[in-house]
Amino acid sequence: MLALSWIDAALSEAGITGRPVLFVHDEIALEVPEANAARAGAMLVDCMTRAFVTTFPNTPITGLLELRIQAAWMA
Repeated sequence: MLALSWIDAALSEAGITGRPVLFVHDEIALEVPEANAARAGAMLVDCMTRAFVTTFPNTPITGLLELRIQAAWMA
């Protein structure tokens, strides 16, 4: 839930249109313009990593996230 609120705020602050459209367990899907996909993806990784470390301090984060950028979130 922390990551969801942080990514929403980060996208807005960066002027990137789009928002989280799907949240299931430990996955968050964003829908953003293709031109902003890489930047939004990096922001999402940062927000999710910070939220995890905030919730579970001193836990290893190696291999924690796998970012996928796709033309359609259903793909």
